[in-house]
Amino acid sequence: MAVMAPIVLYFYLTGTEQRRFSSQFLTRAFKARGWIRQPALADGYRHFMSFAGRTLDTFIGWTGGIARDRLQPGDIAALHEIQSRSRGALFIISHLGNVDLLRAVLDDRQRRRLTILVHTRHAENYNRILRKFNPEAGINLLQVTEMGPETAIALQERIDAGHWVMIAGDRTPVTGQSRVSTVPFLGEPASFSQGPYILAALLECPVYLLFCLRDGDHHRYHVEKLAEAIELPRGRRDEALRAYAATFAARLEHHALTDPFQWYNFFDFWKPQGGAAKT
Repeated sequence: MAVMAPIVLYFYLTGTEQRRFSSQFLTRAFKARGWIRQPALADGYRHFMSFAGRTLDTFIGWTGGIARDRLQPGDIAALHEIQSRSRGALFIISHLGNVDLLRAVLDDRQRRRLTILVHTRHAENYNRILRKFNPEAGINLLQVTEMGPETAIALQERIDAGHWVMIAGDRTPVTGQSRVSTVPFLGEPASFSQGPYILAALLECPVYLLFCLRDGDHHRYHVEKLAEAIELPRGRRDEALRAYAATFAARLEHHALTDPFQWYNFFDFWKPQGGAAKT
């Protein structure tokens, strides 16, 4: 990491937008944790260095340089439940911590059970680089811009075959066409995609939350059950979607506050739909 420090410093000084979005998040996280101070430049740099460390860990993981025992289970009672089923499930992940590392250290059989939905060009470029280190990094990555009938059918087949479909719940597609629910997150309204819950309702499968965060010299992963089935009653569909998004946002906030510097969603997260950014 010492070698990367000056490189990260350069990107920190030149990445005006990312630096501002980092400060927005850290300001809210510090307040939520009861820290009576504003993030300093050193905090922002630490945030960027944490992201660089996360990226380095992922590449090392895909090259076999991180042992499986470096990942330790946290609260995983829900994982034992889903492992006992022959049918698959949908997992909602986030840009908190390092779920990519968890996928990297799995054995081939377990890894091929996962289907990861990505919907940004940035994610595709990142995964293209990972595939140069290990072709397995590209296994079961499904680029999704819009959820058409063919994609839904393909995912239904994977769920029926016992696959675990993973989708981010804290990022909306770059097309801006996705529907969102506005729910509280770190004390202010934030927009969360409705996509994961609509997809789970279509697939008629249980939904779980997956988090993996660095804890000292290892990583700890947690699996929580969100719902046995997503129900979207006619006439109360938006209300139900908002409730599911609010539950996810609350659990994301809980885990994010254990170490705010592991939040890697460097986007304008509290930007009102159709409005200017809030600071």
